[in-house]
Amino acid sequence: MDYYCEPNREDLAKSVFPEALKSRYAWLEHEKGTWHFLTSLWADPGESTRRWSQKKHALDELTKEGWTIVGSYPEYPSIPRPACGGAWGYGLMRIGH
Repeated sequence: MDYYCEPNREDLAKSVFPEALKSRYAWLEHEKGTWHFLTSLWADPGESTRRWSQKKHALDELTKEGWTIVGSYPEYPSIPRPACGGAWGYGLMRIGH
């Protein structure tokens, strides 16, 4: 009797494109005048180990490290932020590191 075994697609992808599956995600969040680099979606910005006072400096440094902006929140930054502050930041991704 012949048996057919379909290969595991994830294992196959890793063998063909090992770097393609090594993406990492992070967030750059603005709170109380400071930009915080967070590696967990549920992290408290007050506990971040990397901080910047200017968005440009943060993005320049993170871009040099291989991080790419994949989204912003709120999605439409032209909408005024609520009086309570609201969320303001960027989703980041780094591939192959």
